[in-house]
Amino acid sequence: MAVKITKDGPVYSPASRLMDEAIELAIQERSPYPSRAAFVDFDSEWLAKEISDAFDDDYAVVLVWPDGSSRVLQPGDRIPAPAPSAALKASGSGIDLPAA
Repeated sequence: MAVKITKDGPVYSPASRLMDEAIELAIQERSPYPSRAAFVDFDSEWLAKEISDAFDDDYAVVLVWPDGSSRVLQPGDRIPAPAPSAALKASGSGIDLPAA
């Protein structure tokens, strides 16, 4: 999850935005996410390490694609391929992983 600081202020990644939303829902006791979850951008440079570290610490992973869609992974799950998306068809976006 990343927040890029620019001269115009912070630019939040899809995972950062979803985590903020999850916090608000948790405060209202309406969160659909596990209480111990790491929010990870699918196109993160360190995707495999972030998932591995979360699973090692017994955290679920909320995998977030650039279009804001997400999927909850539990330790032992296979990483899903993203749904077809124009944003993901661009060269260099995302990584190829086996489908669940």
